[in-house]
Amino acid sequence: MGCDRFHTQTLLVMAVLVLVCVISCRKRQSPTAPLPPPTAVGTPEAEKTAEPVQKSERKEYRAVALSGCVIVEQKGSRLRYVKKCESCGHLPPGTVGTNIPSKGAKLTSSFRCPKCGKTQKIVIQGTE
Repeated sequence: MGCDRFHTQTLLVMAVLVLVCVISCRKRQSPTAPLPPPTAVGTPEAEKTAEPVQKSERKEYRAVALSGCVIVEQKGSRLRYVKKCESCGHLPPGTVGTNIPSKGAKLTSSFRCPKCGKTQKIVIQGTE
């Protein structure tokens, strides 16, 4: 009979300790700033709360035309250029679109000028 009384007192003490812990935890939380509900990764709610990428963290791509072309547009990681004959200065109609080469890399191509017939080499180098 003394053993049952001991177990009952132990259970009561444990219950009181749990209540004290719960009450003290609630007092620590700010009532004006409730915690948002947890969201799963990949859900639309999680994507809305994700931090947007800062503009300074985005990689800026740039290129320089070394020969055979004139760059007319650079947007993101893409560029558009017009072919140009280095011999006679002729600019054939139309533009060519391609990816900007990485820093230090060179994009090479060639074309035959429709005006003078000479083969021209196109060289575009990626920069920072």
